[in-house]
Amino acid sequence: MNRNEYLEILDRQLRRLPADDREKAMEYYREYFDEAGPEQEEAAVEELGDPREVARQLITGLAVKKLDQPEKSAKKGLSALWVIILAIFAAPFGLPLAFGVALVIMAACLCAALFVGCILLAGVCLIAGGALSVLVGIYLLFMQPAGALANLGLGLMCTGIGILVLYASIKMGKWCGRRLSAWLKKRLAKNKG
Repeated sequence: MNRNEYLEILDRQLRRLPADDREKAMEYYREYFDEAGPEQEEAAVEELGDPREVARQLITGLAVKKLDQPEKSAKKGLSALWVIILAIFAAPFGLPLAFGVALVIMAACLCAALFVGCILLAGVCLIAGGALSVLVGIYLLFMQPAGALANLGLGLMCTGIGILVLYASIKMGKWCGRRLSAWLKKRLAKNKG
């Protein structure tokens, strides 16, 4: 039996081992043959013995070693149990608190949206009132010239202010939307990480 046949049989017999343990064992025996060299290959095979017996000894030795090691997962299981117990006891306080925080955030968003909506509505009302005042001024232009000019001036001024307020409310709405979405993205990324 040569080196390759020996290592092939050994690898086949060690397939029951975890991959990293099997690879460590195979690396050890490859190095053993490398140190022996090609001229001492048959002597190394004789010295090592039957690859099936070597594999059986490795598997048995690893099993005994694993039994002697203290169980680390018991501590992890205990800490997981504590987390579950704390979650159960915290639920009566944590769930309403989280629900309350969510409601406060939603209320703040709603208030901001209503504020921007009110300013937008005020701008639309100023534009509509100004346009109506301009129409009344045009109607009164030949009956009461002084009152008509006052209505025209007031109407044009209200329309101009209304356009500025409408523009400002649209800009404010976009700014609030960007800030809110950036804040929500930051919170969601923080919760995921």
